[in-house]
Amino acid sequence: MNELCKKYVYQLQNELNQYCDNLEGIHVIAYGSNGSNDLSISSDFDVCLIVNDDSFVAMNQRLICDFTKLFHFQENLPIDKDIPLSNKLIYLSSEVELFLDNPPFISDSKKVKIEDIKKTKNFLTSRTMKQRLLLNILTTDSTVLFGDEDYVNNLKYRAWEDIEKIIERAYNIKLTTKNENEFLNLLYQNPVSKASGEYYLGYKKEKRNVVKHLERNVHRLAILNEKKVEDIIDLSENVNRLLLKDYSFLFPSETIKKMISTYPEKKSCSIKEVLSSKLTIASNNFLITNGSLEGMNIIIANLVQNNIGYLTPTFWGYGDSAKRYNKSVISAPLSDIYNYNVTEIDKISKSCELMIICNPNNPTTAILTKNQIENLLLNNPQTYFLIDESMLPYKYDFFNYTMIPFVEKYTNLIVCSSISKSLCAPGLRIGYICANEKIVKKLEKKVIPFNVSNINQCIAEKILENFPLSLSICSDIESSFRQLDLFMEKYTTQKSEKACGFRLYQLKAKYDGNKIIDILTERGFLIRNISASYPELGENWIRISNGTLSEIKDLMHIMKDIFEDFDDKASDSYDKG
Repeated sequence: MNELCKKYVYQLQNELNQYCDNLEGIHVIAYGSNGSNDLSISSDFDVCLIVNDDSFVAMNQRLICDFTKLFHFQENLPIDKDIPLSNKLIYLSSEVELFLDNPPFISDSKKVKIEDIKKTKNFLTSRTMKQRLLLNILTTDSTVLFGDEDYVNNLKYRAWEDIEKIIERAYNIKLTTKNENEFLNLLYQNPVSKASGEYYLGYKKEKRNVVKHLERNVHRLAILNEKKVEDIIDLSENVNRLLLKDYSFLFPSETIKKMISTYPEKKSCSIKEVLSSKLTIASNNFLITNGSLEGMNIIIANLVQNNIGYLTPTFWGYGDSAKRYNKSVISAPLSDIYNYNVTEIDKISKSCELMIICNPNNPTTAILTKNQIENLLLNNPQTYFLIDESMLPYKYDFFNYTMIPFVEKYTNLIVCSSISKSLCAPGLRIGYICANEKIVKKLEKKVIPFNVSNINQCIAEKILENFPLSLSICSDIESSFRQLDLFMEKYTTQKSEKACGFRLYQLKAKYDGNKIIDILTERGFLIRNISASYPELGENWIRISNGTLSEIKDLMHIMKDIFEDFDDKASDSYDKG
């Protein structure tokens, strides 16, 4: 925020405090040259207030207009002689809602004609002109000087949707990434009347900051238009999008009838057999569960009398399961979030009945080797060790890390996993426990019979053909992440690097993770801010799950625009405290 804006806000707040006990419903926006910090000696001071109805009742509108005029005079700023200040300074929230819900030019017949602006008193003081001004204010590069920035940003998105709708209907053009330049030219000039700038939609092509801002938003809308709602790119759940497939071919109508009209296998034996062949261990060592979460709950409910242990931060499901069955938790923070400390694990293991190790850890990617886990098992024979390998299949050398081959060797070893993440099947809810036969038989009695449907078993058998992940898929995932790492380098202070199906990045303080995620969501991408879920990590951590190379490139393109917006406004930051 430039010094002129700071001065105006300070003086305005003092003025408003005379009329309003609470300023929460008032939002002050600088636009034009002030919004982009691109001031010139000929610039007037472009500012508007959006106020809720209650605040408006308390305010003296005439005095606010007079105050703003006086501010122009004191700062030797010219005042717009064409449009009266009373027609562009203050907007009611209800008025803004009405204007955005019913954009100008669009009638019930859906025919649109963008009328050129006439420099007449009647036109410039009209309700239509005020509405057009609002759209221009919300779609040019503006800055929230005071008030709720999230609220104003939402209005900006809606205003852009209106502008897109107006151009599309007026000129019969559907915005795509291939016609962005044509669409931009229609924002600058009426192709029929040749009116442009202040005689048309108010966008001036000779203004560098205006052009840059319009280009970013038009590109954002173009990308969104090419995505269907069902094609929203979800990179927030650690699900392997490279295996996103259609399995409807498995279900001819007669097959569906049979699956629905007959009971499934009581113990999901067919899935056990597939796992047995893939992992070269007897099928009797497996217990199929309704996702890995059910497996964890069964283990904690039936093998633990008092307490469990784990290092934090880690997967939320462990603590949730302990709470459900009234078991206490012995935990300690990771001394290094990227690496397990075996000494710390060993210390907790001596005090608990069940030590849970997420390997690799979600969310920090810390991982133990086979030898490290074996030493823990040998040093703590009194303690069960539950090794959660749900994220392990993302490693190309899966068999160098999995503890499944050791479940008969160590009576205190239990492995659980799921096909939800690495095989892109969270909706099937297929998980498994692998342990020695004695433990499996004990736990099997606690599992509800027929807990996996015929349809889910059928799809799971097909999906397990991709287990463990091929070297090709693992390489493709890591190749995409390497590109993402290079891109994120200038915007972050820390990152994770281990192969784990996702990347963690701690954004620099000037980049607000929550706002970035909100903007990405609007633009068709879902990622996760994990600082709220895992406060041990610190602030401003985001997690990006794997996607196709094309998806990651699209994500980087959009994030580049977002980061540039933050950078452009960094010098305008204003300490409201």
